[in-house]
Amino acid sequence: MSGNQVEVACIGILVADFFSSPIPNIPKPGELMLVESISLSTGGCAANTAVALTKLGLKAGVVGKVGSDPFGNIVINDLSKKEIDTSGITKSPKEETSKTIIIPTRNEDRRYLHLFGANKDFRKKDISLAYLAGVKCIYVGGFLGLPEFDGDSLASIFKFAKKRKILTVLDVIVPGPGDYLKQLRKTLPYVDAFIPNDDESAIITGEKDPEKQADIFLGLGADTVMITMGLSGALLKTKNLLIKSGCYDVDFVDASGAGDAFDAGFMAAILHGESLLNALKTASAMGASCVTKLGCSEGLFSKNELEIYIKNNELKIEEHILG
Repeated sequence: MSGNQVEVACIGILVADFFSSPIPNIPKPGELMLVESISLSTGGCAANTAVALTKLGLKAGVVGKVGSDPFGNIVINDLSKKEIDTSGITKSPKEETSKTIIIPTRNEDRRYLHLFGANKDFRKKDISLAYLAGVKCIYVGGFLGLPEFDGDSLASIFKFAKKRKILTVLDVIVPGPGDYLKQLRKTLPYVDAFIPNDDESAIITGEKDPEKQADIFLGLGADTVMITMGLSGALLKTKNLLIKSGCYDVDFVDASGAGDAFDAGFMAAILHGESLLNALKTASAMGASCVTKLGCSEGLFSKNELEIYIKNNELKIEEHILG
């Protein structure tokens, strides 16, 4: 697949993920605990979202950075096997491939050990505008967590997209307290859909109420804001519309990658001409499918499975016209 065949370019974090099967508790000092499995898979916002888009029948490409090491090749080869275009991935000459060790613990939240690696070397010059020019949508995942890819860098990419009427979608990670609004002020005027979660939004805005969080992001220029809230569902807001949704009832195993799957579901629906209401349903269903199995992509619905699931399962929705 060449760059001009890609429909959605997924820019951002790439990681080699090591998953342990769920354990009953964290081992005591010096204790050896046996597990059923330890798997290695490709993760990170850009990769996870591209995989989910591909499951939904879209041609996705990844733009990011790995190390010049065996794990970098593993990431690239794994994505290629999943029919994702990897020609936008560059290799850092100085940083190793990012890695995360994920330890799911029964009845408790996951533990992570993370090496940021080559992601901290990713910058604007690693992105080919010629590659982006032919796509229908540009998605950036993990913004605010890429130290060399700042608000000015992203604004220039999204300005380029807007001139060409390319859909722009932005998600973030928030490493800790910081002046993140400074970066978002530069970028949100060029964002069609901004999709943070409520915890990230609280750190960014200082507001606990998701609707107030959305109002701040809309005030900074975003066209559509969706705040995801885990088991509490999601909120979508524009200047003229407010939609609140619950979440689909599924057997929960692991939340890894659920936000990325949500983003992919939204983009797929919008690119297929669906309304914002239907896009929120699609996003919620894809996020729900992700949590049913261990890992970031093992539980993802295919396009056909998604359509059947939405048809046969109800999602609590409240829609309000504003103004």
